[in-house]
Parts: sequence; structure tokens; C-alpha cells
Amino acid sequence: MEDKKEFGQFYYFIFGVCLLLFFLVVVGFVVFANRKEEIIENEENGGNVVLNYSSNMPGLHLEKIVPTTDVVAKSNLKEGEFFDFSVSTSLDSATEINYEIVLVNNKQTTVKPDDLVVYLENEKNGAYIPVFEPKSLSALKKETDFDSPDGSMVLYNVKKTKSEDDKYRLRVWLSDKSLAESGNVDVEIQVYGKAK
Repeated sequence: MEDKKEFGQFYYFIFGVCLLLFFLVVVGFVVFANRKEEIIENEENGGNVVLNYSSNMPGLHLEKIVPTTDVVAKSNLKEGEFFDFSVSTSLDSATEINYEIVLVNNKQTTVKPDDLVVYLENEKNGAYIPVFEPKSLSALKKETDFDSPDGSMVLYNVKKTKSEDDKYRLRVWLSDKSLAESGNVDVEIQVYGKAK
């Protein structure tokens, strides 16, 4: 009788271990699947451009930001105050790919675009180099040749003759010349490209 009881406890133990392993596999898969988001922006003429980011939003959402000087904001490494992303180009059968990085100001932004300062850096050999110096938002009046929509802001144009991954860091802050004391910012990065 005791053997049957021990035998039953052994099965419960094995079942519990299997259930725990299954749970860990499911959690691991969910974490891995959400680790990186990819948005294919353009694929034509034998090449494509892909925007990669690891946060849950393709840009910055900042609340109750206050006016900040360019010197302070450019060096700010506080989590959530900057947005890291990369752009992967695959030439495949194309000879070159041109793409532009575009900033879109969403409706949740409560400060005037003129009061926002945008700064974009490109990572080279472990260091970030400015490619878009601190500048106020200036929206496009019409769509570009790459199909970047009117109302967006082109930050950087790139020409690629080989497949590569380019890493970028975006910062946005409220200008120290702004009359606004505080506000919310919601901006998004988009990439538009064409292969030749």
C-alpha cells in the first residue's frame, strides 16, 4: 500500500516538474518574441530596408518634460530619455539602397513643434557621432521622393552600396528658449527607402 502511495507521489512530482518546464518554455518564448520588433518599410528592386528596435514603441514618449539646454540633453543617458534603433539594409540583387529616417510627431504631443529640439546620432566603432545637430522640428510641406509623408521631419538621408546594420540614437527635448514650462512628447521614427 505504501509503495502505491510513493508511486503516486512520484507521478505528481514528475507532473509538477513537467508543468514547470512547460511554463518556463512558454515564458522564455514570449520574452524572446517580444525582444525585438521589426518593421519592413520597403522591399522592391531586389533590396529591402528594415527598422529594428527593442522597446515596445518605435520612438519616444516623454511626460512632463521641462526646458533643457542642448549641452545637458545631448549627454543625457537616463533610461527612457533616448531611443536606440537600427536600420538594416539588404541589397540582395540591388546595386544600392537609399533611405531616409523620418520623425513623426503624434497627436499626444502637447507642446508646439517649434519648442521641441531633435538630435540624432549614428554609432561608429562604439561611439555615437551626431548626424542631425540639435534643431527644432520643421515639418515637410509635401511628400518626398521616398514617400515620407507631409507633416513628418526628415532627419537623415543615407546611401548604401552594401548590406549593413546602422545603429542610431534619438533624443528629443523641450528647448530652453520655450515659453512652455512643461509638456508631453510623443514622437515616432519611420524609415522609407528605395532600392536601385
